[in-house]
Amino acid sequence: MIVTEEEAKGKICKQTALEAEDIKLYCAASACMHWRWRDVATRIVTLDEGKSPEGEGWKIVRGPMPRYDLDKQEEINTYRWERNTPNRRGYCGLSGKLEEE
Repeated sequence: MIVTEEEAKGKICKQTALEAEDIKLYCAASACMHWRWRDVATRIVTLDEGKSPEGEGWKIVRGPMPRYDLDKQEEINTYRWERNTPNRRGYCGLSGKLEEE
């Protein structure tokens, strides 16, 4: 099951469920060695000057970077944008190999 870290922390840890019947601990999510990330941590986009990515939280990390546009027959500046992935998701590795959605 693919969930956010906050959702995972509300679930019972599969390791404790397997080892002891009377002790149940909650999932530690990314603090646990069994946690596997499904989504990348950072999104990276390169766009031409004057354009910006959709959504909030983007920042320019590199640019201007000149490139030659063959269609327009001119040099255009590009910029590299980055943002942290909001609501990044993962899953417990004890569940076995993750099936693709």
